[in-house]
Amino acid sequence: VADELEVGQEVQVRVVSVDVDAGKLGLSMKEEWSGGDREPADLSPFEGVEPDQWLSGKVARIASFGAFVTVTAPDSDAEADGLVHITQIRDGYVENVADELEV
Repeated sequence: VADELEVGQEVQVRVVSVDVDAGKLGLSMKEEWSGGDREPADLSPFEGVEPDQWLSGKVARIASFGAFVTVTAPDSDAEADGLVHITQIRDGYVENVADELEV
């Protein structure tokens, strides 16, 4: 991220999600989905999953800001990748995601 942005830099973003209850605002600097080389994942099988329900997953890839985990929807074969942000990996400070998880 530091290679692309710096503190104080002005950028153009768009709102992609708003979660008033959690106090979270999702932003993107990318253009709206343009087709690209793959279709967006169908996340509808995950719509009924409650926040207190735990799912098993497999780490697909690690990034400096977190890990992408592949999960299967309950009572379904539907799979999707989701981001576990570095601040959500464990309680306390995580300096390096690779020290906590492996692919």
